[in-house]
Amino acid sequence: MRIGELAALLGVSTRTVRHYHHQGVLPEPPRRANGYREYGLRDAVALARVRRLVELGLSLPEARDVIADDQARDLPEILREIDADLAGQERDIRERRARLAVLLRQAEEGLAPDGTTSPELLALLHEIKAPASKSADWDRDLLVLVDAMAKPGDQEGVGAMFTALAADPRLGAHGHEFYRRLDELAEAGPDDPRVAPLAGALARYIGEHMPLEDARATGEWDTGAVEPFLDDLSPAQAEVVRRTVALLATGPAGDTERPDPGTNTGRPGHAHEAGQPGRTDDTERPGSAGDAGRSGAAGCPVLPFGRPDPLLPPPDYARLRADASVTRVLAPDGRPAWLVTSYDAVGTVLADDRFGLAPPGVPDTGGDTLFQDGPAHLRLRRLVSKAFSPRALAGLRPRAEEVAAERVAALAAAGPPADLAADLAAPLSITMIGEVLGIAIGERDRFQRLADAAASVDFLFAGEDDDAQQAMAAAARAWGALGGYAAELIAAKRERPGDDLLSSLIVVRDGDDGRLSDSELIAMVTTLVGAGYMSARNAITTGVLRLLCDGDRPLTAVAAAGRVDDTVEELLRLQSGRTGEPFPRYAHADVDLAGVTIGAGDLVLIRLEAANRDPARFAAPDRFEPGRRSSLAFGHGPHYCLGAPLARVEIAAALTALAEGLPGLRLAVPPERIEWAGNATDAGPARLPVIW
Repeated sequence: MRIGELAALLGVSTRTVRHYHHQGVLPEPPRRANGYREYGLRDAVALARVRRLVELGLSLPEARDVIADDQARDLPEILREIDADLAGQERDIRERRARLAVLLRQAEEGLAPDGTTSPELLALLHEIKAPASKSADWDRDLLVLVDAMAKPGDQEGVGAMFTALAADPRLGAHGHEFYRRLDELAEAGPDDPRVAPLAGALARYIGEHMPLEDARATGEWDTGAVEPFLDDLSPAQAEVVRRTVALLATGPAGDTERPDPGTNTGRPGHAHEAGQPGRTDDTERPGSAGDAGRSGAAGCPVLPFGRPDPLLPPPDYARLRADASVTRVLAPDGRPAWLVTSYDAVGTVLADDRFGLAPPGVPDTGGDTLFQDGPAHLRLRRLVSKAFSPRALAGLRPRAEEVAAERVAALAAAGPPADLAADLAAPLSITMIGEVLGIAIGERDRFQRLADAAASVDFLFAGEDDDAQQAMAAAARAWGALGGYAAELIAAKRERPGDDLLSSLIVVRDGDDGRLSDSELIAMVTTLVGAGYMSARNAITTGVLRLLCDGDRPLTAVAAAGRVDDTVEELLRLQSGRTGEPFPRYAHADVDLAGVTIGAGDLVLIRLEAANRDPARFAAPDRFEPGRRSSLAFGHGPHYCLGAPLARVEIAAALTALAEGLPGLRLAVPPERIEWAGNATDAGPARLPVIW
């Protein structure tokens, strides 16, 4: 991450960080080839310690004159104010000294390296006495960062969890055993049979020794939130963490140590079997979910299903999920497929490496992009994540808020009516991608024209008629033009690197993975446009439409300060799939999923809309209820969306700007008259007419 992102993460200014460097308080990090500092997790921990020392009164000497206007007031008034101020400082000093005494005792016990973390965490680390272990080091760094980043209102709850764990007299033995079992998975894959039992044991132990109900109520146990911190772990270790968090999020369960459902029977798959379901009987039980929607020749439902309300999933999803969460269907192009609709089954498909983006025996079609599987995907993701980190993207929040506020202010000045799709959502999304890529302001109109053209057709399930084929050819030309522009941009960045993420991607290097080639860099740019631009635009317009259609929760209420992030998460849960559906998968082996045998080569279609409204996972799932967490809005597993933090930032910025700048915002036309546009994986209002 860069200095601005580090400063924003820890709540200090960049000047403060540079001052700490100048005074020798904060060690200098390594620098990139372009001369900019490159900060990592340990730098964030170090800055958190410095900040904590400042709060304790051990700061660098600095004095301020705070009573410049005292001469205009009476002397007794001034003296009384000074006396009250000194009394307050005296109380603060006593409290700081008491806290420092606790830290001093901890340091004397051999925990000096973490002497600025909270006493509760220090006590926990002292009880564990972590061994020399990569798993223990990762866990310790993450705990220190969580402790340092805890907001004032959350510190008590975080401390209570640490205290509860430290109270277990056998904590050390349990901790060493868990670290040993995690270390044994250093070279293992996510389907290793040891993963599920270890995750179950961890979840059960934590659940028995930590107060989790408040954390569950506020969504602290969020499987998506932990995903960005898993890149340093092996696939098996990362899967243990995912499953543990998922189990903690859902509460106690009696079968947390059961193994993965289904095993690989070893039946070889053939390329010519791609898309052919493994079961051969075409019969459906009378009254079964197979009666949903239109029926094909084999009695299967045919996609896409009817959608009476554009803001709600097709009703057939709920009927299918209630009867069988894995159902035979016909895809929009007529291919047989399996449709997956439950939360647990969708999560399994997304995380299990037995499901891939290409059929077995067929080379990946992802080329140089992240849309592929196996070692090539892992290498690319490791390299990209070094520059495209969640902290780097979250550091763009002030800029997103500035852009959104400017766009809304311009709308207010011009007066109604307005089109929020063209006047806010699209410009905000393309501007933030331009910031990420370092695109000059004068080039962004051209960039947006290329992006709009490239996103105009459905490549996955396009028809065979002449119009569809002509549209695909035009879109292919647009993607080619976008790739040509990306090549120009990359060449310019090589000559003159900037303080942007594309420049970081150009210089990133890893001892094992090398560096990104030009073709991979071009693919990253076009992928960012394809996966980030339209998805964010659609998410903003659809979210605002949903809020404006709900008279019980006006925009100003749900997007108020302190609630906007909860609002964003709930909007994403309700509309994910409509705005951003995962690519189809293919089974690479026979898999038993939710009691259904999926044969090697079978096409599998995931529906996030259905999964995120699964009543087995979310109480009253159709109700808008900010504060929920753990949805699959950005996927799950190895293909979890790297751009998730940026999307959240953009949506939050748009909602906040509208709530503050246009509190009387309302739709200019009835919701049913709003035209929708998009493709099989992403859709949103083509226009969103509003007045105020």
